[in-house]
Amino acid sequence: DEPLKAAAPKPCCVRRAGGKHCTKCKSRHYCSKACQLVDWKDGHNKACRQLTAEFQDRLLDEMMPAKLK
Repeated sequence: DEPLKAAAPKPCCVRRAGGKHCTKCKSRHYCSKACQLVDWKDGHNKACRQLTAEFQDRLLDEMMPAKLK
């Protein structure tokens, strides 16, 4: 049995209510822990840090009133 590749989002990992997502960057959605691990090993581990920083910046922009910026 060869592991599934998850370089691109697979049909089983589309965003849906109650689904799993990367707890760090919140940008990748998964149907299972197995798909998450495959994606991590397939390159998400390298992109996650940058995606996390971008997510935190967007969150801060949404939460901070424009007057305080």
